[in-house]
Amino acid sequence: MPVELAPLQEAFGDKTGELAYNIMNNEFNPALPYDDETGYIECVATTTKARGKGVSTALMKHVMEELPYKRYVLEVTDSNQVALSLYQKLGFREFERKYEDDTEEKGFSDRIYMEWRKPVIR
Repeated sequence: MPVELAPLQEAFGDKTGELAYNIMNNEFNPALPYDDETGYIECVATTTKARGKGVSTALMKHVMEELPYKRYVLEVTDSNQVALSLYQKLGFREFERKYEDDTEEKGFSDRIYMEWRKPVIR
């Protein structure tokens, strides 16, 4: 999800847009350390009204079954128990955990990195 300065400035004004860009740039713009056979799931979200009805599960299953990647990776925070439960239900397994500084300010302590691999059919 690339973050660009101009659209943020257009939406929020020059100074606020630049501030938003500087904050978001480090989070979203670095290259991901994964090969071409790995899909990175950036964000899964539904409206409040759609929650608890299987929408996220259906979206995730569709992506995992239909796209050509052999492996999927995602990041979830330890405070997002609903998402963590969904990913575990779908078969994602934790492979790395990174402690986060400023936990009070950010509202979470750890970034949890999870992966799912397509079963090999022989």
